[in-house]
Amino acid sequence: MLPGIAYSTLPTLSLLNILPLNGDKVVQVKATIDNTALLTASGKVWVGGINTYGQRGDGTVANSNVFGQVVGLNNVIKIAGGMTSSTFFAIVDDGVPNTKAYLWGKGESGKISGVAVGDYKSTPVVLNTKGCDVIDFAETMNSIVILCSDGALLTQGTNNYGLLGLGYSNLAAVIDVPTRIPHEERFQRVYCSQLHCVAWASSGWSLGYSWGLNK
Repeated sequence: MLPGIAYSTLPTLSLLNILPLNGDKVVQVKATIDNTALLTASGKVWVGGINTYGQRGDGTVANSNVFGQVVGLNNVIKIAGGMTSSTFFAIVDDGVPNTKAYLWGKGESGKISGVAVGDYKSTPVVLNTKGCDVIDFAETMNSIVILCSDGALLTQGTNNYGLLGLGYSNLAAVIDVPTRIPHEERFQRVYCSQLHCVAWASSGWSLGYSWGLNK
């Protein structure tokens, strides 16, 4: 996002100042390996950077170092992106019961419903979260985890290293729809690295549950 240079060793003014925001304040920033996403106070999302897998969410795969608005997304309240992936996630509150979850970019490992493994989606896809009021999201190398307001966790993707958290012995299993992790505990936070996830129980910060690669 710094035009004309490969990298910068000092904080350098980026292209944020030329966005046509018209006074719409940036309230959240998320970055993946090749992109930066911005959420504004009006609930719109802007993305700039590499667009090989449709990460810009504008229906194209054309790269650009100028931020462009993600199409079809309004009333967004939170965005997320995997640090080492090419996928973005948005939570939308459009005034009806239960917030909605949208994904776009690389659909690797079954992360995006209806998108073949290794393929991509260049516009946002709404996930069937089955009545979950989505409040947070985490991503591994091969899967996603969604946190619901009632403390439940949904998971989707490929089960490498048991990353789905479903107890499956088949580590190559692919689940391409959000599926509830069967656990009696209710959770308040979930965090994931590339190959490991940790969820903190609502009953206390001392109760942490983890799954994935144990190394």
